[in-house]
Amino acid sequence: MSQHTYQVAIEWCKIALHPVLNTAGDLNMGKIQRLNVKINTSDGTLTYDRRMINCAIESQDLGTASEVYGQMNVANQEAAATQFLMFRCALRTEDAPMSIATATLLLETILTECS
Repeated sequence: MSQHTYQVAIEWCKIALHPVLNTAGDLNMGKIQRLNVKINTSDGTLTYDRRMINCAIESQDLGTASEVYGQMNVANQEAAATQFLMFRCALRTEDAPMSIATATLLLETILTECS
């Protein structure tokens, strides 16, 4: 995908996260789901946040990836999928302490989930 395509995806995710859409109702949320958007949580926020982080990483907009991560609640930040994305971000920025921290937390999360 081109960088432009990732930027467009980020903008659509921002629109989908707009507070006015929180009251859209089940019927309208179903329309969003039919548009091939996976909603894994009751409000869909986690999926959109991760999608925005991934798009930001792919378009080399690592500041946006970090910003979206910083706005997530702690439970979502500590999720294995989120930690994997931030590990990728740390590798791209050559941030060794962040790479170690995210890899460690990712491993701890996986071991906890498997036991």
